[in-house]
Amino acid sequence: MRGFLQRISILLGLLVGPLAAIPLAEVDLHALSSLPVFELPHPFAFGAPRFEAASIISMLVVMVVSMTESTADMIALGEVVERPVDLNAGSNAIIVAVSLAFGIFPIAFPGFYHAFPEQVATVLSSGISAGWLLAITLNLLFNHLGKGREVPQA
Repeated sequence: MRGFLQRISILLGLLVGPLAAIPLAEVDLHALSSLPVFELPHPFAFGAPRFEAASIISMLVVMVVSMTESTADMIALGEVVERPVDLNAGSNAIIVAVSLAFGIFPIAFPGFYHAFPEQVATVLSSGISAGWLLAITLNLLFNHLGKGREVPQA
């Protein structure tokens, strides 16, 4: 039970906090009455994107460092578990490439996750979780659910 409460403590705080604030008249929902129930986002609400050379070059450096670090981590992890990484397998290269692409989202588009709830945005904006969630999904899709793949017996 203790582990369960630790895992849902943030959710409980999200529920209990506003409920406790209602009797204290600290909750003001009047602004919500003028908003539509559903609304599509407005693209380029802050103007057209600008591409500046200094930003592009600094992001390229960050990406090279990030890719090098991720590759080294995967190779080291493969050695620790005594299953070396096979970078020649086509599906493994796709998994790494797509995971890196999604992992860089928080760095390239810092405002992307602001539409999510605060706790989700905090987790996803780290970039680590976005990359590993996609890596796990693609790994399951390509390596475990794909045709002709046999799972090695431990």
